[in-house]
Amino acid sequence: MVEELIAVIAAYGIGVGLVHWLRRRSREGREGTKHAVIVTRDAGSIVEWHLRALAFGQWLKSRYTKITLIDEGSSDDTLRIAERLLGKLHAEWELISAATPSEAQSRLARIGAVHEIVVIRGALAGGAGSAV
Repeated sequence: MVEELIAVIAAYGIGVGLVHWLRRRSREGREGTKHAVIVTRDAGSIVEWHLRALAFGQWLKSRYTKITLIDEGSSDDTLRIAERLLGKLHAEWELISAATPSEAQSRLARIGAVHEIVVIRGALAGGAGSAV
């Protein structure tokens, strides 16, 4: 009875290890990399939700994601919240602080190929989140 239980646990462990190894191996080339850009201003209350939703969706699709967050001079905790959360995510990320929306636009133009752009403006900025 104990031997059978140990065999089941060992088989499960081998299966989990194999899945992780194959997933890591498939990410080495990064051919399937997606690049998402999030433009924020005073979105401290909702930026965490957007980042978690993006990361979860990419995790479900087994895609490697690069996340670039451009902040348009927030006066709230947006950058601090994003930096804390992005450090926990398994994705390549970059935080860019822009003083004005026009500076954010010029930085966005220099990024290059982007698969998804999300603009989030909080209550202090007079807007709501929207996908472009």
